[in-house]
Amino acid sequence: MKLLIFLLLSSLLLVEGSSRQLLAKKGGGKKNKGGKKGGNGSGSSSAASYVPRKDLGSHESRLIVKYKTSTGADGESISGSGGKWRRVKTKKGESVAAAMKRLKADGNVASVEEDFVMSALDAAPSDPEFSNQWGWGNAGTLGAWSANVTGSSSVKVCVIDTGIARSHADLSTNTASGTGYSNGNVVSSDDENSHGSHCAGVIGASVDSIGVAGMNKAVQMIPCRFLDANGSGYLSDAILCLNYCVAQGAEISSNSWGGGGYSQAMVDAIRAARSAGHLFIAAAGNSGGY
Repeated sequence: MKLLIFLLLSSLLLVEGSSRQLLAKKGGGKKNKGGKKGGNGSGSSSAASYVPRKDLGSHESRLIVKYKTSTGADGESISGSGGKWRRVKTKKGESVAAAMKRLKADGNVASVEEDFVMSALDAAPSDPEFSNQWGWGNAGTLGAWSANVTGSSSVKVCVIDTGIARSHADLSTNTASGTGYSNGNVVSSDDENSHGSHCAGVIGASVDSIGVAGMNKAVQMIPCRFLDANGSGYLSDAILCLNYCVAQGAEISSNSWGGGGYSQAMVDAIRAARSAGHLFIAAAGNSGGY
């Protein structure tokens, strides 16, 4: 069991901490226009040139508010069971700054913060050949495999990102159905960017002589999309994704994104997830911008 946990953690740490991750392009490494092989992640070539934006600001007419009691609380809940965080719209013609000042003066409000825009962190994928997957040897993966520690389909890993391309030959076997959130609305978990699919490939691309091999030969990956085709999304939707992952029984989540400022709402969500036995793996900021 310790070796299995090590294998899972190694795969996620490679996703979050390395700037040289590798994953096959859809079609198993076919050449892109211009003759270069694609290793940007499953399904798209956009991630290869994707540069994370550093300061994306926050929603212009919405805040995240923690109420002391539900009496008189505005907006919609983004917390799990028993949580008090809500997503609240500003009043017509009211600036975010004015709304924060008004809400902070409300005796029933415990905390107010901006709904920051988050951004996927660049994973810099390259040539999709297993012999070039340097991280696998450095992490001791082959040694774990030789000891017959290859992962388990009973282990659920939630990929909170741009979604996963479930139709990709290297990802379909180990990817379960999932969901997505955009401004609180439920959307498809399909990946329109490729960043999430790249991360999923590091975690659990099938070992099947196609493209590359994931660190876990067997794993159940659950996508929850909150980052759009441009790789950006709101913090409140990320919180909804984390709550969803915990509700689905995922033991671990991959969170290769960052931005904004300190968020007590996010801290509370992570603590609640931990109390439920969930391990939140966060990006190391390898883009150099955070």
